Amino acid sequence: MDENLEWFASADLTAYEGKYVAIAGCKVVAQGEDPGQVYETAKQEHPEEKVVLWKVPREGYCIFFQPRLDVH
Repeated sequence: MDENLEWFASADLTAYEGKYVAIAGCKVVAQGEDPGQVYETAKQEHPEEKVVLWKVPREGYCIFFQPRLDVH
């Protein structure tokens, strides 16, 4: 599993509920309402790192991941 995904799954992100967060190096490096702007900000500040964008669910919501089995 990707280390950023593992970190996201266990991190306390309640301060970011309902917002987009950009994660690089297992930490939030940018956050906001506009996913494009959040990603661009993170890439500008961390150009050499892999940046992952996630939307933090609001309390009471669940996120389900379903792998695509037809990908080769």
